[in-house]
Amino acid sequence: MLLPPCLMLSRRTISVPIIFCLAISICLIYAGVPQAQVMLTPESTSPSITFIDSISVVNLKQLNVARNCLNRTLDLLFVSEDLLPMCTFVETHEALVPVDPLHPPILATLKCLPRMVFTELNNHRRLDFSRANYAQLNEALLTVDWATLYNLHDIDEPVQCFTTTLTQLFTEHVPVCRPRPSPPWSNNYLRYLKRKRANALKKFSNNRNLVTKRRFHHASSKYKSYNRGLYARYVTRKQSAMKKFPKRFWTFVSEKRKEAGLPSIMFLGDEYSTDADGTCNLFAKQFSRAFDETTVSQDQTDSAIRNVPRGALSMNINEFSDEDVMNGVRKLKSSTRPGPDGIPAIVLIKCARAIRGPLGSIFEKSLAQAVFPDRWKKSIMFPAFKKGDKRDVANYRGVTSLSAKLFEILVGDELFRSAKSYSSQDQHGFFSWRSTATNLVQFTYMCLKSMEQGSQIDTVYTDLSSKVSIRQS
Repeated sequence: MLLPPCLMLSRRTISVPIIFCLAISICLIYAGVPQAQVMLTPESTSPSITFIDSISVVNLKQLNVARNCLNRTLDLLFVSEDLLPMCTFVETHEALVPVDPLHPPILATLKCLPRMVFTELNNHRRLDFSRANYAQLNEALLTVDWATLYNLHDIDEPVQCFTTTLTQLFTEHVPVCRPRPSPPWSNNYLRYLKRKRANALKKFSNNRNLVTKRRFHHASSKYKSYNRGLYARYVTRKQSAMKKFPKRFWTFVSEKRKEAGLPSIMFLGDEYSTDADGTCNLFAKQFSRAFDETTVSQDQTDSAIRNVPRGALSMNINEFSDEDVMNGVRKLKSSTRPGPDGIPAIVLIKCARAIRGPLGSIFEKSLAQAVFPDRWKKSIMFPAFKKGDKRDVANYRGVTSLSAKLFEILVGDELFRSAKSYSSQDQHGFFSWRSTATNLVQFTYMCLKSMEQGSQIDTVYTDLSSKVSIRQS
């Protein structure tokens, strides 16, 4: 969009490009405004302030690439941040019109990308654990003879036996996920009315008379009326759900934008992929950079623990009682998404009393043998979009879903109780009832207290350039 110098800088002329900027990505060329007029003081009430503030609100970047015969820049280029990598501006000597020495010609190049098409990569049949019959599943688990599992010695064998038994019972008591209705507020009766309207339209097209026309209009009006009612109730449910669960807002936005899944074309550097296998390989290449296979020597280990107090981790876990297992189950987050072993957390919660015995036996054997089961070492990594171009694999971080979350909770509680006295009171991560919010409250209080005392405050923020998040399953 070009604002020529002949336009007066009024509030009305400013509002048009700003609204346009909020709607889509934009390249804005603002011609004929000297830099002296742009550098306004905060006390100014000129309409130019509205323009400058609006430029900041929509996060436009200013580029000045051409100077005129007076060595001044009169033509200002503003580009939205997402278009910046795709834009180039250079001064050109091949003008299409007579050159104005005060306004040298500028060549703007914008690389246009095709519209993103999103595809679902997860097409296999999934079980809907939210509609499972847990009463019958509990009864079936109570009738299972776990004697074979208790008599197995190799830690991997009882884990395999436990997983196989549960997954076999899932096929009997857990239904398959239903396909998503389209539109989301649709039901069987609406689909019936839609088919009835289509049949009436077909009959009216083949035999145009007042009777077939009246039947078609009746079927059409009945379908539209019922559809409007369903849609109104759907909107009401969505609004109430967003009030109770604000995190679902962006899920709803993605549904409206039809951006579920991943773009059909993904790239990493100079490599491109248009199929699921190629995309998985690109993500594997990107996420593998977060891991280091360097082997730590014994000398490095001894050096790292040199300052650890003797007896800091004085703990001895030999067994877990049924009550310990039940306490650990209560700390699990209810999730219907299965982990790498195919068992979601909601099954452990709903069927805790039926499976606490075999689970406790597996945990005790793992501790006694000092071996972590191979089946629980496998994980599923999901790409989570951060910011930037959704086609670029580098703009995603890995979220890992692990098995044996219950085992982790039981052992972690013992480790925490043993090492709690050695942890800093200023630590907020991995502490119950503490978070980034409590950290900011304490940090703000410390800053205000230091300012009152006239002390200097130095703050250093660090972050990992690439990381993998852990999500419990």
